[in-house]
Order: sequence, then structure tokens, then C-alpha cells
Amino acid sequence: MKVNEYRLMDECVGEGIEEGWYIAHTKHVAPTPEEIQKEIEEISSYKTVDLPDRKLKQEYLEYFGVKIGVSEEDGETPVSHYYPYYKNGELVGYKVRWIDNKKMWGIGQTGDVHPLGWEQAIQVGGKKLFITEGELDAVALFQIFKEHNKGTQYADLNPPIVSLPNGAGGAGKYIAKHLHALQQHFKEIVLVFDTDAPGNDRGVKGFVLRSFVVVFEDLI
Repeated sequence: MKVNEYRLMDECVGEGIEEGWYIAHTKHVAPTPEEIQKEIEEISSYKTVDLPDRKLKQEYLEYFGVKIGVSEEDGETPVSHYYPYYKNGELVGYKVRWIDNKKMWGIGQTGDVHPLGWEQAIQVGGKKLFITEGELDAVALFQIFKEHNKGTQYADLNPPIVSLPNGAGGAGKYIAKHLHALQQHFKEIVLVFDTDAPGNDRGVKGFVLRSFVVVFEDLI
């Protein structure tokens, strides 16, 4: 897929994503399931590189399966991010973020899906799950833990961190809907949100330094 193409899928609902119909140049028709699958496969073949503007390293982006679209002019400059979303262990879509204008949209299914990093989190296990409101927030938090633990006995441990598919605005509904799955794997969840309006509305201020902890035993 060329970097000047973009698509708005019907499934693309939620904070920061435009809801609407498929757009690809002047063609205003919905893609077939075969076309969607082909595009998902193509994106999966993209490489992952450092994101200097976010100070995020390639190895941590790769852990979450994030793909990076690069400029056609130099083949190096990042121009777009692709965040993979799974359902029942199957890759069903990508959320796309255009770096230049910060536009976001979805390819395939990005609504009723597992949070980004869920497959990695349940493999790691542990008592506590960290939930961020954005995909790159999850990568950043993961990177903070890993960099901090380098050279220690915890260097090989991967903290269970996921990102909400639709931001902090839909956090309550999303967590309530997936509460059973969360309880099956973790005893606590820590909501780590930004200091923008959606995060503040829920009494969660600061990134990493302040967070809101839900202990599942308290809900019984």
C-alpha cells in the first residue's frame, strides 16, 4: 500500500478515529473481505524501525507487533504507524496513525477486539496488568520498565502491559465488557492514563507517576 492511500472503515469508532466509509483516492466503495485481508497481510510484511520523535526503540515496538510505514522518497523516514489488533488469537485488523496530520483510521476489524498487547500479557502472566489509553503509551511504559531493569535480576521479565483500542473515553465500557477475561488472568489492573481531558475526567492524572488501581477482590 502506498503511503498516500488511506482508508476509513465502518469499524473505526472510538476516540481519535474518524467514523465513515472507505476512501482510496477517488474510489468510494467498501472493500471486499478479500481486499481487506490482502491489505492486512501486506502491512504485516512492513518493517519496524525506531521512532526518534517518540524516543521509542525498535525492539520494544516489535514486541507489540507495531509496523512502521516509511517515506517512499528516502525509504527511511517514518510516516505512519500500524497497530495490530487480534480477536481470539487471530489478527483481524490494524489501526493506522498518520504522523504528519495525526489522522487515525482502521483497516479490518478494530472495534470489538482484544487490547493491544493482550496475547503477550497473558503469556507473561503475573498479578498486575497495566492498561494505557494509547498504543504508543503502552510501548513507552514497557520500554521504561525494560530499560530500568537492565543489568538486574529482572532484566528478562516482560511486564504485562496493554492498550485500550479506543482510548480513555471508552475505558469504563471496555473494561466492564471484558472484566471476566481480565479477572481470569490478573488480580489487579492499573490504569495509566495521560493528563488530557479524558484521563482527568476519570480522576487519573499523570503518566506512570500517578495511576488508578482496581483490585478485583474489591468488586466481589
